[in-house]
Amino acid sequence: MNASDLKTNYSSLLMKKQYYQKKALDVEKTLIFTEEKVSSLQSEIHLLKKELKQLESITEGHNAEKKNAKRVITHLENEIEHLQKQLIDIKNEYDIVNKEKSTLLEELDEKERVINELVLKQKALENEVNELNVRETEMKEDENKMIIQQYQEQIKGFEMLLKEVQDEINKKEQEIEGYKSKIASLQKQPSFLANDDLPNHYNGLEDKNSAGNSNQMAVAYFNYAVIFNQDQRSCVVRSDFYMKNVGTVELHDPYICFRFFPYVAAEIKGKIMSMDRLETGKIQNSEKHQWMFIENEWAKKAKERGEIWVKSLNKMTISPGEEVSIDQFQFLLDRNMSDNINVQAFIYCKQQDYKCKSSNQITLNI
Repeated sequence: MNASDLKTNYSSLLMKKQYYQKKALDVEKTLIFTEEKVSSLQSEIHLLKKELKQLESITEGHNAEKKNAKRVITHLENEIEHLQKQLIDIKNEYDIVNKEKSTLLEELDEKERVINELVLKQKALENEVNELNVRETEMKEDENKMIIQQYQEQIKGFEMLLKEVQDEINKKEQEIEGYKSKIASLQKQPSFLANDDLPNHYNGLEDKNSAGNSNQMAVAYFNYAVIFNQDQRSCVVRSDFYMKNVGTVELHDPYICFRFFPYVAAEIKGKIMSMDRLETGKIQNSEKHQWMFIENEWAKKAKERGEIWVKSLNKMTISPGEEVSIDQFQFLLDRNMSDNINVQAFIYCKQQDYKCKSSNQITLNI
């Protein structure tokens, strides 16, 4: 039986309860009235019997009254008997009504108990439903939070990946710009710098100057100062290198080789240009003569054997009696390299195939 049927049944029982309560009240009133009437008749009979006894003691002239009194008494006794039967019927009906009333009250109490249990169960179910709704809401919130967190983590991952890709693109663009700068720089260089074929002409340095045309002659030398550190284990050599044409013909585009012993000391700093400075356009036009390092594969191998090669940035012609120089360059020497360090210099004019060794060299005992 569902809740709706219980409610309908309960309403019907309430109506029956009200009906039997009213009926029991009416029967109870009738019973009381009948009992009172019986009691009144009994009292009246008692008085009539009393009068009858008195009349029996009177003379026979009063026989008519006696008969009349007996007739009244008989009528009253019959009426009392009828009323007593009616009273018994009313009592029986009252008992039946009370019994039905009791049964209905018990059934009503049972229904009320069931309804109360159902109400309690309904409240418990409502509370459980509310708890489940709250849990469902919390679970949905937690699930939404987890989904949002996952999306946020995915977004962060995509952002990091995008940043990495963008960094890689920026790096490649910088490399492309660097290559473009190198290409532009090489395009701006004089043709003799862009097409350096020194390895095809150079046959190795010699300790003696080149023999041949006596009109070709140059003098080269170092002018340097040595500055030792306080621990006397290392020093800085600051130097200028001079070349003078003491011959009678012009010398063209000299290459200068600085040879270091040991080879690990081969490192020069100063106003000599590198390819990086040329590519960025950092050229000091105030210098009369500008020099640059040769930085090709052949020069790299030469450096491995302790040789650093330098040439003029622009085409150079040294007239007879003219002197040119490489100014204000320096190198650091350390005792960890060797106790004895030696730096020599050579001149090589490719066009005339002229070679010349400097008249002095830098020799240090650290």
